[in-house]
Formats: sequence, structure tokens, C-alpha cells
Amino acid sequence: MTPVRYGTAHLDRLRSMRMNVHRKFDTRNLEALGVLKDNWTPVAALGGALALLVAGSLPAFASTSTCPSGVSTYFTGTTVFLQPEQDNPNIWSSPVTLYAYCGSVDPNNALANVPVTAVMANSNGTIPQLEASADGVTYSPLPLQAFPGAPYPGAALSTPAGLQTDANGMVQFTLYAQSPVQPFLAGPGGAPQLIGMQIDYGTTTGVTSGGTQFQEPVGGFGGIFAATPELDSLVLFGSGAAGLAAYAMMRVRAARRWN
Repeated sequence: MTPVRYGTAHLDRLRSMRMNVHRKFDTRNLEALGVLKDNWTPVAALGGALALLVAGSLPAFASTSTCPSGVSTYFTGTTVFLQPEQDNPNIWSSPVTLYAYCGSVDPNNALANVPVTAVMANSNGTIPQLEASADGVTYSPLPLQAFPGAPYPGAALSTPAGLQTDANGMVQFTLYAQSPVQPFLAGPGGAPQLIGMQIDYGTTTGVTSGGTQFQEPVGGFGGIFAATPELDSLVLFGSGAAGLAAYAMMRVRAARRWN
């Protein structure tokens, strides 16, 4: 077969067509990136919601509702990072997700049907006149810690009715805090600042080696921090940077194939 030879004018037209395709591709993708940038927060929130839906569709682990005597029972997830609410920046809040366990932190050792009997909190003195609530309605003044890092003494907070761990050993509520004299609770520049401690109490059923059942306490405590939402922006920026890097790599590989 005789090879086909193109003239210079024909080659120039091919190059021009290829550049036009590149320009259209660049413009459309840059416009798409601009739309994504302007709507990144809701897109990220939607992605998180979809992830939660997928997680919620998975089967539950084989949790238990009793714990052998002599085995420790406790809550995890007690450390929280409060952020100012959008509707009222003077109120800071955060979801608290507790997991109850018997022994090791293992999904198969999760404790189901553990009622939360009390949520208590105190202040380390960083924020004057600090108040807190676990139902968002009734606020209690927080006492000062006995010494730095101590979860006691604590004020019993008003909580929603019916707080109890589910089949996965999980229970959720929202912790609220405010100060009438110092509305901004975070550190300089919105950095995380430790402002107090919280301790959560519950009860489960213990079982002796002979099969006798008894009520056993479940507890856990952690720090109460306050920080502004800019910290979340760093995570979003990292996700966006990773996406842009992947996009750039795709463009480089596409260019190599074209050439």
C-alpha cells in the first residue's frame, strides 16, 4: 500500500482542529470546575450524606446486651469539638456519638440497649460563666474542675428522653455551650481550645460465671473543645487539591496519547 502524504496546508488544518478541540475541552472543564468550586460545600455535604446512607444500609454487627463480670464497660467518642451555630453564633454545639463496649473496642463487643443515665460537664476556667446543655433548651452553669483535666465536679445537663444505644452500640445527642459574657469560645484565630470536660454515664447488665445478672455502670469522659469551622475548610481544600491533581494527571496522560 502506498503511504498517504499530506501537504503542509492539510497538516496545518489538522493542528488547528486539534487546538480547537483542546480549547473547547479546557473551557468546558474549567467552567465545570468553577461550578464545583462555587458549590463545593454542598457537594461535600451530599457526598457525606450518601456515605452515611451506604453505611446505614450495611448489616448490623453482632452486638451484645450483657457483659461478663470483671470485664470493663465504657463509652468511647466522648471528646467533642464545638462550633458556632449558623443561626445563632453565640451558641456553640457539636454532635456527640457514643459507643458502648464490653472489653475491647470491637464491633462484636458493642453493648446494645444501654440507657444514658446522665451527661455531666464542667469548665476549666478558660471561658468565664460557661453554660452547657444536652437538649438545647435548658442550660446549666458549669462548675470549675477540681484540678486541670479532672472530669469532676460536673453539672448534670438536661438531656433528651430515651437516650439508649442501638443494635450497633451507638447513641447520639448534641452538646451545646454558651457564655453570656464571652460569646467566642475558640482560641485565637479560631484554633481549637479546651474549655472543659464532659462525662457520660449509662448502665448495662453484667453476668457472673454462675449466670447471675446485675446492673453494671458504663462511663466515659473526654475534653470539650471549641473551634471555628475553618478547620473543615482545610479538609475540603485537601480533597479539592487531590481532585485537581488527579485531573491534571489525566490531562497529561491524554496529551501524551494525543501526541
